[in-house]
Amino acid sequence: MSTTDFKYDCGNSCLTHYPLFFIHGIGFKDNSKYYSYWGRITGCLQNHGAKVFFSNHDRIGTIHDNAVKIKAKLDDIIKTEHIEKVNIIAHSKGGIEARYLISALGAGKNTASLTTFASPHRGIKAIDAACRIPFVMSAFNPFVNVCFKLWGDKNPQFKKTVKELGAENMEKFNAENKDDNQVRYFSYAAKMNNALSDIIFLLSYPIVKFIDGDNDGLIPVESAKWGIFKGLIENKGGRGVSHSDIVDIRQSTIGNFDITDIYIEHVQELKKLGF
Repeated sequence: MSTTDFKYDCGNSCLTHYPLFFIHGIGFKDNSKYYSYWGRITGCLQNHGAKVFFSNHDRIGTIHDNAVKIKAKLDDIIKTEHIEKVNIIAHSKGGIEARYLISALGAGKNTASLTTFASPHRGIKAIDAACRIPFVMSAFNPFVNVCFKLWGDKNPQFKKTVKELGAENMEKFNAENKDDNQVRYFSYAAKMNNALSDIIFLLSYPIVKFIDGDNDGLIPVESAKWGIFKGLIENKGGRGVSHSDIVDIRQSTIGNFDITDIYIEHVQELKKLGF
């Protein structure tokens, strides 16, 4: 999928009835002074009139712990902005936390739509395989937890957090967390074309490819599909689109492909739907 041929008017073309609530994925926050988790995306949407809020939860907390923090943030937005609902846009693990927020914590009444970008809705089999190797997760767990604690997380739990995203755990999660009929669900997936498409995922891509199939460096394409599947995000060159490209981590186009176009097009669609 590419929207580089589309032209968009500025002004208020992305001013939706309900504001946008962005929920970040694992490893980073979206309120840093030193980097932008969402690259140029949220700025472009704001330039088109969108009203944007951020979750700012822990980088490596469990699904439940993070969802509780996100719920507090959402409740505060609802109260202070005097609004009824938001449109959630979530990346990676943030999409799973958003679903838990809606199904288990009662946020469906405050959510008009949930759009997930590269979220592992059906889990990652490669994680299950890694967890079966003795000491793989346990060896890194204390070190990673200390690092993220120093970085500001309240309750980092590396081993448990990663294991939650395995296919076995996500099968259980899906059985226990049904979609809310009050909410419209959308999803997007991305795909790298080879291990050299993004150096960040040089090692993870071939492992996930071997075990799970086509992926964006972390998330299998089939696992990213949920609700109304909007399509596979691709560019016309040989590089493909990675898990970090989908949130514009490098803040640049990939050849003639610009990921911000995807977000603008989708938010404009939300507006047309009355969300």
